[in-house]
Amino acid sequence: SGINAEYRRALIKLKQDFNLSPAQEEWIVGIAVAAAAVGAGLGGFTSDKFGRKPTIIVSSIFFTLGSVLLFSAKTFTMLIVGRVVLGLGVGLASMVVPPYIAESSPAAYRGKLVTAFGATVTWGQFIASLVDGAFSTVHEGWRWMLGIATVPSVIMGLGMLLLPESARFLVQKGKIKEAEATLQKISGYDDISAELREISETLNKET
Repeated sequence: SGINAEYRRALIKLKQDFNLSPAQEEWIVGIAVAAAAVGAGLGGFTSDKFGRKPTIIVSSIFFTLGSVLLFSAKTFTMLIVGRVVLGLGVGLASMVVPPYIAESSPAAYRGKLVTAFGATVTWGQFIASLVDGAFSTVHEGWRWMLGIATVPSVIMGLGMLLLPESARFLVQKGKIKEAEATLQKISGYDDISAELREISETLNKET
């Protein structure tokens, strides 16, 4: 998300290459924000319905596809479509990743990891600034400015394939054995009855 927030820097180059009007510039910027709002709205539903893990994987697919569309864009329409797809990925990830981290982290590291997620947005903006500077004098360098987002999105998607589903979601769906295995893997302890009981009690209070 931090990398994609630096889009306005690439817009300077886009304006020149596509001869964009002020209205088109605002459309390109604003449509991604609108799509992110939609993605955030869908994130809560999909994570509760299908799980945190698949939702995050889908968000990484949106990130990757959107970045590829922007990198290969030849028309204003392709830019808009790419921004919509990218925005959906931003919204989904922003809604689902923090709770997944909180639900899947050992208690001792939970706060630090959630905070680290927020810090990655800032780091993303910093890295994007470096990338933008590196490609600012390159012909059609904006393609690389926008396409570079495929790198972290692919890493996130592949990384999620190796991680377990949230134990809270598994308990919510009645998959107790799978939840036990996840909690044992996270905590390193065989007896996780107290954690399971805490999750069940929390879910009962919410319902």
